[in-house]
Order: sequence, then structure tokens, then C-alpha cells
Amino acid sequence: MAPRKVDKQARREDILAAAMGVFATHGYRQTTIDQIADATGISKGAVYLSFASKEDLFYALFEQMTQAAMHLPDASGEGPPASAKAQIQALFDGMLAMIDANEHLIPLTLEFWSACGVEETRERFGGRFAELFGAFRTLLSGLIEQGVQRGEFRDGLPVQALASAVMAMIDGLLLQQWTDPDIRASQITRAALPFLLRALDV
Repeated sequence: MAPRKVDKQARREDILAAAMGVFATHGYRQTTIDQIADATGISKGAVYLSFASKEDLFYALFEQMTQAAMHLPDASGEGPPASAKAQIQALFDGMLAMIDANEHLIPLTLEFWSACGVEETRERFGGRFAELFGAFRTLLSGLIEQGVQRGEFRDGLPVQALASAVMAMIDGLLLQQWTDPDIRASQITRAALPFLLRALDV
């Protein structure tokens, strides 16, 4: 009888899905490959066939989540081009939907940040965070510049500073939500965004 063929990509995705919950619950340092194998329903050796180490698995999960965060929602659709304000709204709608849909996102984000503070993982995780922040800053500042050029937003805006400040606001709200269950980052951002955009108006 021929051995059963294993779909390596499907197994990899199963491991990442299970690891998400394990890392979110126990943290990176306390999580073991045995726990991830048990959560996936496979052997420890099967995990190592997909990932060389716990760090590689953790980084693959980080990569998966940052790629999702860097996805640009299409605000244009059919018809006339969307306004810069509508595109910014769509960008935040997608980001906030991702926050709402993933209960593990905040604890995992804190674990990813923590990896930036440890010497052996700082360069790998910090470099990827720099790419993520840079991509979002470029995207958001580009939309603000587009609004200025179209006459939607007023001239003289500190575009880069605004983009960085908005990123800091969201990160800060995620931290507040983790420490205070009454704080909901997505709700606060949805309530504040119209006022923030109005401040850019001509």
C-alpha cells in the first residue's frame, strides 16, 4: 500500500492556525513545540518538517499577519475614482475588521513587539516591523497628499507626522484594550476617524 501523500502547504497552514492560539495563550517563551503539535493533532516531528525551529514558526506567523495587515483594500470599485477620504476610510475599515475578527491579534502583537526587545530576535522582527510601519506610513501619507493635490485637504499639512501619529494612536489603543477590557480599539478609532479626517478638510 502506497504511503499517504501529505499536502505540505495545507499542513503548514494547519500548524500556523493552531500555533496562533497557543502563542496567544502562553506567550512565545512559554510555548513548546509539543503544545503546538498537540493543538494541530500531529507529531512533534511533523511540525519540524515544516518549520526548523520554534522561532521560525513564530516568525512565519508574524509574516502571515503582517502580510494581511499590509493588504490594501480596493476603495475605487467601478465608476469615478474614489476620494482620498473614502480611500483612507476603506483602509481603516479593513484594518479594524481584521482587529475585530481575530481575538488573538492583540496578545500576538504584544509578543511580536517583545521579540523586538530581545537581542537574538531584534533584527529579524524589528526589521519586519520597520517594513510594515514604513509601508503603512507611505500608503497613508500618499493618500493625504492625493487629497491635498485634489483640493480635498488643505495645503501645508505635516503629512509624514500625521501618518506616524495615526499609527501610534492605533498601537496605543491596542495596548489599552489589552490592559482595560472596557477599551475597544476598533470602536474608538471608528468614532474618532471622521473627526480626524474633518481636521484635514480645506
